[in-house]
Amino acid sequence: MTVPSGDAHVLYVPTGATAARIAFCGAVVAVACGTPAIRALALRGTAADRLAYQLLIVAYVVVMSTGVVLWS
Repeated sequence: MTVPSGDAHVLYVPTGATAARIAFCGAVVAVACGTPAIRALALRGTAADRLAYQLLIVAYVVVMSTGVVLWS
C-alpha cells in the first residue's frame, strides 16, 4: 500500500489504483448491487426471488473481483 499525496482524501490507496480504475470499479459495483436490490423490491414471486438471489451472489463476486482490479 502506498501513502497518497496531499491532495487525496483517503489514508491509503491500493498500489494499482488510479482515478479511472476507482471510478470504473465504483460504477460496476453500483450496477451489480443495484440490480438485485431493485429486482427484490419491484418483482415478487418464487422465480423472481430466485433470480434476485442469484444476481446477489453474482454481485458479491463482482465486488470481490474489483479488489483484484484495484490492487493489480
